[in-house]
Amino acid sequence: MFTDIFGNRIPSECCVSRRLCCIALSLCLFMLFSVAYAADLSNGLINYWPLDGDATDSVGNKDGEAIGNPGWVQGRVGQGVELDGG
Repeated sequence: MFTDIFGNRIPSECCVSRRLCCIALSLCLFMLFSVAYAADLSNGLINYWPLDGDATDSVGNKDGEAIGNPGWVQGRVGQGVELDGG
């Protein structure tokens, strides 16, 4: 048994369930706010080369140049570049 701030006796299983609810709520709030802040990746981005079939810059105007004849292949998301390692 535990005693609350008013002197009332509280069974211990009640405190455990309250703690678990508080932990679960805290985790949900943490995940909600961390995803909201991580979603905006373009803020302050100067250049971005996704390598989706060519070396163009998707954000700025500094297009790249593919040297050595790289292979453009199907990637996990969209296209990707395959390099021969040479």
